[in-house]
Amino acid sequence: MKTYASLAVCLFVAASACGRDAGEKLASLRSPNNGAPALASPESSFKVITSEIGTIRIHSERYTRELEVRWHPGPGRHWTGTCPLPVEIPIGVYAIEFETALGSDRNIRSLYVFRQIPDEYRIAHLTSPKVSVNVDGPAPLRAVINAVNASGAAFAIITGDLTQSGLASEFRELSIILDTCTVPTFVSPGARDAQTPFFEAYFGSANHAFTFGRDGYLAFDTKDLIPTDDMRGHAGELQRLRRSIKASRWAVGFSYQYNPRMGMRAQIALFVDNPLDFLLLTHAPEKQPGKVPWGTSGYLTTPEVSEGKFRLLTVGDFEASEGEIIEIPIGE
Repeated sequence: MKTYASLAVCLFVAASACGRDAGEKLASLRSPNNGAPALASPESSFKVITSEIGTIRIHSERYTRELEVRWHPGPGRHWTGTCPLPVEIPIGVYAIEFETALGSDRNIRSLYVFRQIPDEYRIAHLTSPKVSVNVDGPAPLRAVINAVNASGAAFAIITGDLTQSGLASEFRELSIILDTCTVPTFVSPGARDAQTPFFEAYFGSANHAFTFGRDGYLAFDTKDLIPTDDMRGHAGELQRLRRSIKASRWAVGFSYQYNPRMGMRAQIALFVDNPLDFLLLTHAPEKQPGKVPWGTSGYLTTPEVSEGKFRLLTVGDFEASEGEIIEIPIGE
Protein backbone atom coordinates (compact mmCIF):
# COMPACT_ATOMS: atom_id res chain seq x y z
CA MET A 1 0.00 0.00 0.00
CA LYS A 2 1.23 3.49 -0.81
CA THR A 3 1.85 5.84 2.07
CA TYR A 4 0.33 9.27 2.00
CA ALA A 5 0.47 12.13 4.44
CA SER A 6 -2.64 12.08 6.54
CA LEU A 7 -5.17 14.86 6.24
CA ALA A 8 -4.68 17.45 8.96
CA VAL A 9 -7.88 19.27 9.69
CA CYS A 10 -8.42 21.52 12.69
CA LEU A 11 -11.87 20.71 14.01
CA PHE A 12 -13.45 22.32 17.02
CA VAL A 13 -16.29 20.40 18.62
CA ALA A 14 -19.46 22.43 18.80
CA ALA A 15 -20.94 23.03 22.20
CA SER A 16 -23.15 20.13 23.16
CA ALA A 17 -26.86 20.70 23.51
CA CYS A 18 -30.08 18.89 22.92
CA GLY A 19 -30.30 19.41 19.20
CA ARG A 20 -33.23 17.13 18.56
CA ASP A 21 -36.44 16.40 20.41
CA ALA A 22 -36.47 14.51 23.71
CA GLY A 23 -36.17 11.15 21.93
CA GLU A 24 -33.18 12.31 19.88
CA LYS A 25 -35.14 11.94 16.65
CA LEU A 26 -34.89 14.56 13.93
CA ALA A 27 -37.40 17.34 14.37
CA SER A 28 -38.07 20.36 12.14
CA LEU A 29 -34.45 20.49 10.87
CA ARG A 30 -34.18 17.29 8.84
CA SER A 31 -30.85 17.70 7.08
CA PRO A 32 -27.91 18.03 7.53
CA ASN A 33 -27.43 15.89 10.64
CA ASN A 34 -24.74 13.82 12.32
CA GLY A 35 -25.35 10.86 10.01
CA ALA A 36 -25.24 12.94 6.83
CA PRO A 37 -23.45 16.23 7.58
CA ALA A 38 -22.74 19.05 5.14
CA LEU A 39 -19.15 19.58 3.96
CA ALA A 40 -18.27 23.09 2.81
CA SER A 41 -15.58 25.75 2.58
CA PRO A 42 -15.59 29.54 3.10
CA GLU A 43 -17.64 31.37 0.42
CA SER A 44 -19.31 28.11 -0.66
CA SER A 45 -22.84 27.06 0.33
CA PHE A 46 -24.70 24.09 1.73
CA LYS A 47 -28.36 23.02 1.72
CA VAL A 48 -30.78 22.40 4.55
CA ILE A 49 -34.10 20.53 4.51
CA THR A 50 -36.69 21.74 7.02
CA SER A 51 -40.37 21.34 7.75
CA GLU A 52 -41.02 25.06 7.22
CA ILE A 53 -39.28 28.35 6.47
CA GLY A 54 -37.29 29.83 9.33
CA THR A 55 -33.99 31.30 10.51
CA ILE A 56 -30.74 29.35 10.11
CA ARG A 57 -27.71 29.98 12.31
CA ILE A 58 -24.41 28.13 12.57
CA HIS A 59 -22.66 27.85 15.90
CA SER A 60 -19.32 26.72 17.30
CA GLU A 61 -17.42 27.57 20.46
CA ARG A 62 -15.83 30.59 18.80
CA TYR A 63 -18.17 31.63 16.00
CA THR A 64 -21.92 32.15 15.57
CA ARG A 65 -23.56 33.56 12.47
CA GLU A 66 -27.09 33.90 11.11
CA LEU A 67 -27.13 32.99 7.42
CA GLU A 68 -29.07 34.52 4.55
CA VAL A 69 -31.03 31.57 3.17
CA ARG A 70 -32.64 31.19 -0.25
CA TRP A 71 -35.75 29.03 0.25
CA HIS A 72 -37.66 26.93 -2.27
CA PRO A 73 -40.07 23.98 -2.01
CA GLY A 74 -38.28 20.71 -1.32
CA PRO A 75 -39.15 17.00 -1.27
CA GLY A 76 -42.57 16.07 0.06
CA ARG A 77 -43.93 18.86 2.21
CA HIS A 78 -40.47 20.05 3.24
CA TRP A 79 -38.50 23.15 2.31
CA THR A 80 -34.97 23.32 0.95
CA GLY A 81 -32.73 26.23 1.84
CA THR A 82 -29.44 27.20 0.19
CA CYS A 83 -27.09 28.68 2.79
CA PRO A 84 -24.06 30.71 1.59
CA LEU A 85 -21.12 30.83 4.00
CA PRO A 86 -19.14 34.03 4.64
CA VAL A 87 -15.50 34.31 3.64
CA GLU A 88 -14.33 34.86 7.22
CA ILE A 89 -15.87 31.71 8.71
CA PRO A 90 -13.27 29.72 10.70
CA ILE A 91 -12.63 26.13 9.71
CA GLY A 92 -14.13 23.58 12.07
CA VAL A 93 -17.32 21.75 12.97
CA TYR A 94 -20.61 23.52 13.62
CA ALA A 95 -24.06 22.98 14.97
CA ILE A 96 -26.86 24.17 12.70
CA GLU A 97 -29.66 25.97 14.53
CA PHE A 98 -33.14 26.44 13.08
CA GLU A 99 -35.74 28.78 14.54
CA THR A 100 -39.36 29.56 13.69
CA ALA A 101 -42.20 31.29 15.51
CA LEU A 102 -43.20 27.87 16.89
CA GLY A 103 -39.84 26.93 18.38
CA SER A 104 -36.23 26.02 17.66
CA ASP A 105 -34.19 22.99 16.65
CA ARG A 106 -30.49 22.20 16.61
CA ASN A 107 -28.36 19.48 15.00
CA ILE A 108 -24.82 19.22 16.32
CA ARG A 109 -21.91 17.94 14.15
CA SER A 110 -23.96 18.76 11.08
CA LEU A 111 -21.64 21.19 9.24
CA TYR A 112 -17.90 20.80 8.64
CA VAL A 113 -15.99 23.69 7.11
CA PHE A 114 -12.64 22.90 5.44
CA ARG A 115 -10.14 25.46 4.23
CA GLN A 116 -8.78 23.21 1.50
CA ILE A 117 -9.36 19.57 0.61
CA PRO A 118 -6.24 17.70 -0.55
CA ASP A 119 -6.10 15.63 -3.71
CA GLU A 120 -5.12 12.61 -1.62
CA TYR A 121 -6.83 11.70 1.63
CA ARG A 122 -7.95 8.74 3.71
CA ILE A 123 -11.43 7.53 4.57
CA ALA A 124 -12.53 4.97 7.14
CA HIS A 125 -15.11 2.30 6.31
CA LEU A 126 -16.92 0.65 9.23
CA THR A 127 -19.54 -2.07 8.86
CA SER A 128 -22.35 -3.60 10.87
CA PRO A 129 -21.85 -2.12 14.36
CA LYS A 130 -25.20 -3.65 15.46
CA VAL A 131 -25.60 -1.18 18.31
CA SER A 132 -27.73 -2.61 21.12
CA VAL A 133 -28.83 -1.35 24.52
CA ASN A 134 -29.16 -4.88 25.91
CA VAL A 135 -25.49 -5.82 26.19
CA ASP A 136 -23.05 -5.47 29.06
CA GLY A 137 -19.96 -3.32 28.66
CA PRO A 138 -19.13 -0.58 26.15
CA ALA A 139 -20.25 -0.93 22.54
CA PRO A 140 -17.45 -2.06 20.18
CA LEU A 141 -18.34 0.92 17.99
CA ARG A 142 -17.00 3.30 20.66
CA ALA A 143 -13.57 1.66 20.59
CA VAL A 144 -13.45 1.59 16.80
CA ILE A 145 -14.45 5.25 16.57
CA ASN A 146 -11.66 6.13 18.99
CA ALA A 147 -9.26 4.42 16.58
CA VAL A 148 -10.79 6.28 13.62
CA ASN A 149 -10.23 9.55 15.48
CA ALA A 150 -6.51 8.77 15.64
CA SER A 151 -6.21 7.36 12.12
CA GLY A 152 -5.94 10.52 10.04
CA ALA A 153 -9.16 9.70 8.16
CA ALA A 154 -10.91 12.69 6.61
CA PHE A 155 -14.33 11.16 7.28
CA ALA A 156 -15.98 7.84 8.13
CA ILE A 157 -18.58 5.81 6.23
CA ILE A 158 -20.61 3.36 8.31
CA THR A 159 -22.77 0.77 6.53
CA GLY A 160 -25.41 -1.37 8.26
CA ASP A 161 -26.51 -3.23 10.11
CA LEU A 162 -26.28 -0.12 12.26
CA THR A 163 -28.47 -1.54 15.03
CA GLN A 164 -29.24 -4.98 16.42
CA SER A 165 -33.02 -4.82 16.04
CA GLY A 166 -33.93 -1.44 14.55
CA LEU A 167 -35.30 -0.15 17.87
CA ALA A 168 -35.63 3.56 18.61
CA SER A 169 -33.47 3.13 21.73
CA GLU A 170 -30.72 1.56 19.59
CA PHE A 171 -30.78 4.41 17.07
CA ARG A 172 -30.66 6.89 19.94
CA GLU A 173 -27.56 5.14 21.32
CA LEU A 174 -26.02 5.07 17.84
CA SER A 175 -26.53 8.81 17.46
CA ILE A 176 -24.86 9.43 20.83
CA ILE A 177 -21.86 7.26 19.89
CA LEU A 178 -21.50 8.98 16.51
CA ASP A 179 -21.05 12.27 18.33
CA THR A 180 -17.81 10.96 19.86
CA CYS A 181 -16.26 10.93 16.38
CA THR A 182 -14.10 13.94 15.54
CA VAL A 183 -14.53 13.59 11.76
CA PRO A 184 -17.74 13.62 9.67
CA THR A 185 -19.79 10.39 9.83
CA PHE A 186 -22.04 9.16 7.01
CA VAL A 187 -24.38 6.24 7.69
CA SER A 188 -26.28 3.79 5.48
CA PRO A 189 -28.86 1.33 6.88
CA GLY A 190 -28.79 -2.47 6.75
CA ALA A 191 -31.45 -5.18 6.74
CA ARG A 192 -32.00 -5.05 10.51
CA ASP A 193 -32.38 -1.26 10.40
CA ALA A 194 -35.05 -1.52 7.70
CA GLN A 195 -37.37 -3.59 9.91
CA THR A 196 -38.65 -0.39 11.53
CA PRO A 197 -39.13 3.25 10.44
CA PHE A 198 -36.59 4.62 12.90
CA PHE A 199 -33.61 5.09 10.57
CA GLU A 200 -35.44 7.84 8.72
CA ALA A 201 -36.67 9.30 12.01
CA TYR A 202 -33.09 9.66 13.25
CA PHE A 203 -31.08 10.29 10.06
CA GLY A 204 -33.48 11.18 7.25
CA SER A 205 -33.34 9.68 3.77
CA ALA A 206 -31.18 6.59 3.24
CA ASN A 207 -30.34 7.90 -0.23
CA HIS A 208 -28.09 10.95 -0.30
CA ALA A 209 -24.93 12.22 -1.98
CA PHE A 210 -22.08 14.55 -1.10
CA THR A 211 -18.83 15.76 -2.60
CA PHE A 212 -15.44 15.91 -0.96
CA GLY A 213 -13.03 17.92 -3.05
CA ARG A 214 -13.00 16.38 -6.53
CA ASP A 215 -14.78 13.19 -5.51
CA GLY A 216 -18.44 12.26 -5.12
CA TYR A 217 -20.04 9.81 -2.70
CA LEU A 218 -23.53 8.32 -2.95
CA ALA A 219 -25.39 6.36 -0.26
CA PHE A 220 -28.07 4.11 -1.74
CA ASP A 221 -30.62 1.88 -0.07
CA THR A 222 -31.64 -1.51 -1.48
CA LYS A 223 -34.53 -2.24 0.88
CA ASP A 224 -37.13 -0.98 -1.63
CA LEU A 225 -36.88 -3.75 -4.20
CA ILE A 226 -39.29 -2.56 -6.88
CA PRO A 227 -38.77 -4.41 -10.19
CA THR A 228 -41.15 -2.04 -12.00
CA ASP A 229 -40.01 1.19 -10.39
CA ASP A 230 -40.33 4.46 -12.30
CA MET A 231 -38.47 7.74 -12.35
CA ARG A 232 -40.87 9.38 -9.88
CA GLY A 233 -39.76 7.25 -6.94
CA HIS A 234 -36.69 5.41 -5.70
CA ALA A 235 -35.08 5.09 -9.14
CA GLY A 236 -35.62 8.74 -9.99
CA GLU A 237 -34.08 9.83 -6.72
CA LEU A 238 -31.00 7.67 -7.30
CA GLN A 239 -30.64 8.93 -10.86
CA ARG A 240 -30.76 12.56 -9.69
CA LEU A 241 -28.18 11.83 -6.99
CA ARG A 242 -25.91 10.04 -9.47
CA ARG A 243 -26.10 12.99 -11.86
CA SER A 244 -25.22 15.37 -9.02
CA ILE A 245 -21.76 13.74 -8.71
CA LYS A 246 -21.29 12.91 -12.41
CA ALA A 247 -18.32 15.28 -12.85
CA SER A 248 -16.37 13.74 -9.96
CA ARG A 249 -12.87 12.31 -10.27
CA TRP A 250 -14.06 9.25 -8.34
CA ALA A 251 -17.73 8.35 -7.88
CA VAL A 252 -18.08 6.06 -4.89
CA GLY A 253 -21.23 4.30 -3.72
CA PHE A 254 -21.82 2.89 -0.27
CA SER A 255 -24.56 0.62 1.00
CA TYR A 256 -25.35 -2.49 3.00
CA GLN A 257 -25.16 -4.70 -0.08
CA TYR A 258 -25.74 -4.93 -3.79
CA ASN A 259 -29.02 -6.77 -4.38
CA PRO A 260 -29.80 -8.05 -7.91
CA ARG A 261 -33.53 -7.64 -7.15
CA MET A 262 -33.04 -3.89 -6.87
CA GLY A 263 -35.23 -2.01 -9.37
CA MET A 264 -33.89 -2.22 -12.92
CA ARG A 265 -34.03 1.52 -13.58
CA ALA A 266 -32.09 2.18 -10.38
CA GLN A 267 -29.44 -0.36 -11.39
CA ILE A 268 -29.11 1.21 -14.84
CA ALA A 269 -28.67 4.66 -13.26
CA LEU A 270 -25.91 3.46 -10.91
CA PHE A 271 -24.13 0.72 -12.85
CA VAL A 272 -24.80 1.21 -16.60
CA ASP A 273 -25.48 4.77 -17.77
CA ASN A 274 -22.94 6.35 -15.41
CA PRO A 275 -21.36 3.47 -13.48
CA LEU A 276 -20.08 4.20 -10.02
CA ASP A 277 -16.33 3.59 -9.92
CA PHE A 278 -16.49 1.36 -6.87
CA LEU A 279 -18.67 0.48 -3.90
CA LEU A 280 -18.08 0.15 -0.17
CA LEU A 281 -20.36 -2.62 1.08
CA THR A 282 -21.05 -4.63 4.21
CA HIS A 283 -21.81 -7.79 2.22
CA ALA A 284 -20.47 -8.89 -1.16
CA PRO A 285 -22.79 -9.77 -4.06
CA GLU A 286 -23.42 -13.49 -4.25
CA LYS A 287 -21.41 -15.43 -6.85
CA GLN A 288 -19.90 -12.25 -8.23
CA PRO A 289 -16.39 -11.68 -6.89
CA GLY A 290 -14.81 -8.28 -7.42
CA LYS A 291 -17.58 -6.51 -9.36
CA VAL A 292 -21.35 -6.18 -9.48
CA PRO A 293 -23.04 -8.47 -12.07
CA TRP A 294 -23.11 -5.67 -14.65
CA GLY A 295 -19.31 -6.00 -14.81
CA THR A 296 -18.79 -2.30 -14.18
CA SER A 297 -18.46 -1.17 -10.56
CA GLY A 298 -15.94 -2.91 -8.36
CA TYR A 299 -16.52 -3.22 -4.63
CA LEU A 300 -14.80 -3.62 -1.28
CA THR A 301 -16.20 -5.23 1.86
CA THR A 302 -14.88 -4.69 5.37
CA PRO A 303 -14.96 -6.94 8.47
CA GLU A 304 -17.57 -6.03 11.06
CA VAL A 305 -17.04 -3.57 13.89
CA SER A 306 -17.81 -6.39 16.35
CA GLU A 307 -14.48 -7.92 15.32
CA GLY A 308 -12.69 -4.72 16.27
CA LYS A 309 -11.85 -3.93 12.65
CA PHE A 310 -12.32 -1.19 10.09
CA ARG A 311 -10.84 -0.37 6.69
CA LEU A 312 -8.63 2.67 6.13
CA LEU A 313 -8.32 3.39 2.42
CA THR A 314 -6.63 6.11 0.41
CA VAL A 315 -8.26 8.11 -2.37
CA GLY A 316 -5.92 9.89 -4.77
CA ASP A 317 -5.29 10.90 -8.36
CA PHE A 318 -4.11 7.54 -9.65
CA GLU A 319 -6.07 5.08 -7.58
CA ALA A 320 -8.53 4.53 -4.82
CA SER A 321 -6.56 1.91 -2.94
CA GLU A 322 -7.95 -1.04 -1.02
CA GLY A 323 -6.03 0.34 1.93
CA GLU A 324 -5.58 -1.76 5.03
CA ILE A 325 -7.71 -3.42 7.67
CA ILE A 326 -7.06 -1.87 11.06
CA GLU A 327 -7.65 -4.15 14.04
CA ILE A 328 -8.00 -2.99 17.62
CA PRO A 329 -8.60 -4.89 20.88
CA ILE A 330 -12.26 -5.04 21.94
CA GLY A 331 -13.40 -5.45 25.52
CA GLU A 332 -10.06 -4.74 27.14
